[in-house]
Amino acid sequence: MPKWTEMTPTQLRYETKAKIVRSIGEYIASHFTKRQILHWLLDGERFEDRPDITYRPDREIVKRKVVERDVFNKVVGSREDEYTYYPSGEVRDIVQREFDADGEEIHRRRIKHFRDRRQPIVIMER
Repeated sequence: MPKWTEMTPTQLRYETKAKIVRSIGEYIASHFTKRQILHWLLDGERFEDRPDITYRPDREIVKRKVVERDVFNKVVGSREDEYTYYPSGEVRDIVQREFDADGEEIHRRRIKHFRDRRQPIVIMER
């Protein structure tokens, strides 16, 4: 373990900033992979690209697709939402699909909306 983990709070207060930073850097360099360091610095494992959204002529959403990448910009999965509407314009169904890194569908669910103010229901399709 690095020197700073064995020190009391009082000892750490009297240690110089440079020594603490050097000790932490040595520990990270010898115990973390580049992936782990980037994950820690970026506070996440998966990062989403800007969504690709397709609209109908009346500006309602037809499809929304988001690609997820890891810290090295490799595609690790994606999500796609497809919307259908009642003739009156309210959302009827939202089909949500999740894909793995190879583009194979791994999950699908449908959110069914009702026009009579009932709560939407989720139907697992895959």
